[in-house]
Amino acid sequence: MEDDRLCTVALLSTSDTDLLAARSSGAGYKLANPARLHPADLPAVLDGSDVVVVRVLGGQEAWREGLTSLRTQDRPVVVVATALSARAAAL
Repeated sequence: MEDDRLCTVALLSTSDTDLLAARSSGAGYKLANPARLHPADLPAVLDGSDVVVVRVLGGQEAWREGLTSLRTQDRPVVVVATALSARAAAL
């Protein structure tokens, strides 16, 4: 980012607790639960965001199409693995 504005984060998490905490912070996150998000709706969720943070419980298999779609767009993507397992390591 070239200017002094705050970065807008799209937080995609299968943990409703993550989403509720982000919403209550008042920080202006763009929020969605991948378990309830059709990949065709992803562009609308990402619109206006500068970076995407994803937490998908269950590893890549839980949201393969969405993660594939995220890898083809221009924003930086951070995938948070919450378990030390072979499936989480693959992310």
